[in-house]
Amino acid sequence: MDFMKLTPSEIKDLAKPTKEYEELLSIWPPMKVDWSNRDEALGRLRLLTEMAEEQDEKDAAVSEETLTVAARDGYENDLLVFRSARSSTPGPLIVLYHGGGCILGGPIMVADMARWLVKKYNAVVAAPAYRLAPEHVFPTPGNDAWDTFSWIAKNATTTLKSDPSKGFILGGVSAGATMAIVIAHLARDNNIEPKITGVYSACGSIRPRDINDIDPKYRDRYLSRDQKECIYNPVLSKEMSDLMSACYQADTKSKLYAPLMWPDGEGHKGFPRIYQQVCGRDPCRDEIFIFEDILKGLGTETKTDLYVGLPHCFWIGLRYLPEGKRWERDTVDGVGWLLRP
Repeated sequence: MDFMKLTPSEIKDLAKPTKEYEELLSIWPPMKVDWSNRDEALGRLRLLTEMAEEQDEKDAAVSEETLTVAARDGYENDLLVFRSARSSTPGPLIVLYHGGGCILGGPIMVADMARWLVKKYNAVVAAPAYRLAPEHVFPTPGNDAWDTFSWIAKNATTTLKSDPSKGFILGGVSAGATMAIVIAHLARDNNIEPKITGVYSACGSIRPRDINDIDPKYRDRYLSRDQKECIYNPVLSKEMSDLMSACYQADTKSKLYAPLMWPDGEGHKGFPRIYQQVCGRDPCRDEIFIFEDILKGLGTETKTDLYVGLPHCFWIGLRYLPEGKRWERDTVDGVGWLLRP
């Protein structure tokens, strides 16, 4: 799909669910959370996340190891590493950051994805933990993510026993995808070796620091942050989004929070090839397409899969939808596209 050829009306229509989706959504039970009480709401969300993580099932074909990596202040974050249990041949290195708005979650949230990639590509997958808000507000989660990435790059062939020459992919889901995009810029600007060869972003919020930073040709197309269907959706609700913002306390003008118009060095020039997944009913929908168009203009290879009518990271709360299986296939195939020579 060529985003720049769509009319504003056609862009808004990307949020319209299919009839089948509307019927399934009508029986989806609402999350019972008292959003007026921040501590209670956060505790409820974290409890639900922990319950989901307890249902995680390991795979005999994949070995798992937990390492610890020191952050700049000495705090030690866990690093969950997945490898093939049936092959000792070093494979490509993939880093996956979990989502959760920087207020909840952990590496287990991307464990299934990691196992798929280990089995399909003989990859070594590293899933970092990072400290969460409100206990640790902005920029601590992102700093932790960068510190762990720096360690991963230095120890790629030794401790991690991977072969980045076969591919060094940086990716994540939601807030984790935003981290991956930010870190890819920082790695380029700091000449980190080995070089990142690809970025995977599942519903990453790329945000401009200010709407006036955006090229005028995009302004009448940047609709999703204000579109009612995107703001009020059944997965990333307005109440949940507001809670995340209140807890995270981000500097919204910082490039570490809003990397769309990266201000340093050469902007987005030299950014690795990128595979993005975007949902039609997602507040970050249009900035993902804008980012893709900017990168294409700079000669970067891009691939984007769109899920019309579905909300932010729908596969987490609405996994039973038929599109859930499509998302799994797309993820494996999309990372394969990033890994190709």
